[in-house]
Amino acid sequence: MQFRELTDSYQLQKILRSTRFGTVLRGTSLQSGQTVAAKLITAGPSPGLVAGAPDFEKLAAILAGLRHPNLPAVLDSGFTADGSAFFVFELLEGKSLDLLSGLPPARVLKIVGQALSGVEVLAAKGAAHLNLSPDNLFVATTAAGEQVKLLGLGTAIFRPRGTAAVSGVAAENARFLAPELTSGAAGATGALADWRADLFSLALTACSALGATVGLGNSPVVQMPLSVSFELESDEALRQVLERCLRQQPAERATPREFREALLQALGDPAGLQMPVPAVVSPPSRPAPPPPSQPPAPAPSISTAFEAPAPMPPMEPAVPFPAATLADYFRRLDFSLGARQVAGLREFAARASAAGAVPPLGPDGPVFFTSAP
Repeated sequence: MQFRELTDSYQLQKILRSTRFGTVLRGTSLQSGQTVAAKLITAGPSPGLVAGAPDFEKLAAILAGLRHPNLPAVLDSGFTADGSAFFVFELLEGKSLDLLSGLPPARVLKIVGQALSGVEVLAAKGAAHLNLSPDNLFVATTAAGEQVKLLGLGTAIFRPRGTAAVSGVAAENARFLAPELTSGAAGATGALADWRADLFSLALTACSALGATVGLGNSPVVQMPLSVSFELESDEALRQVLERCLRQQPAERATPREFREALLQALGDPAGLQMPVPAVVSPPSRPAPPPPSQPPAPAPSISTAFEAPAPMPPMEPAVPFPAATLADYFRRLDFSLGARQVAGLREFAARASAAGAVPPLGPDGPVFFTSAP
């Protein structure tokens, strides 16, 4: 184990995140000029830096040999003279899952599916994350769309073992730890914890992001909100696999393949789980028109381009009111308008009648009304 000074290789510029378990700083490589994120992991007295160093170096070697879309690229690693372990990662832009509220269920499942891919890759290499929680699922913005990155790597190596493990994580994240990580069964080395602990944490993270009600115990119960169930193709398959992943005994939990199949059934779109969601969807370009095989026909002249409008149909003759109705109208005018106004109306009607505009006006209306009230 060799000790190094980060400032010999990197110009550290800004603290991005700091807790009592570690610090993440923004920096620049003095050799390449690349902008990086340096993570310093605080090694407590138990198990201590020396005891955890072999596991950390093994994980660092695995990550350095991987270039997986759901794992951050490790550029450097080692130990500092002040007793910390460190990783140097690519700098990512985006937000962690705990800061993305109100996501559609389909998007949540796609995020969980990408995180599951990272867990599977680590498991295939004989490693485990053991620190999964919503704030360690980072939704990075890339040119290809959203890519979920598993952050928090390496922290679990220097976390206290057994029942003291809860004190080694933030209070809001302690509930996402698998039971074997917080019980004395794991012993001083935590040898019983593997990828099955990651499935427990990932299942509980999915439940939290979906707003599901969870009852833990020997027979876990997961209840989805109705709004989530209505939007999923098969919420029953998802509910069953989440309950299996949340069982207390690691041997009783679902496998990564079963977890993935349930996600696919819930989405109803096998391709949607594996492909990143495009950050920006550009409209398809309009294809160019094919070259004309012959000269275009001349445009029609104005006289031939438009047809003459069709004549309007004749109007139906008006149906006259009954005499009693019109006579009653004039009588009502006597009460509503007054004698002067009625006299003026009668004079106007008389002049119109004399001019031939309306039939002659009698005392109760036009003379073509023959009946009287």
